Amino acid sequence: MGRVTNVNNGEPVVGAAVQIEGAFKAATDANGDYTISDVPAGTHSVKARAKGFVSATQEVVLAEGEDKTGVDFALTPR
Repeated sequence: MGRVTNVNNGEPVVGAAVQIEGAFKAATDANGDYTISDVPAGTHSVKARAKGFVSATQEVVLAEGEDKTGVDFALTPR
């Protein structure tokens, strides 16, 4: 599980879209949390975006046997 928050105040960003290389997608809940499962091992680009915020991208490396990403994002308001 990962979380998306506002960089200025730490508040959760509700409804943010989190995407791994276009194939795996999720939206954040009321706590800013999301889960993406069944991701294959390897290095992946993870992007978070939300209305009114600057998008952010991070790289994540999943080991063999891991099937979820838990990347946290702190998005900057526009």
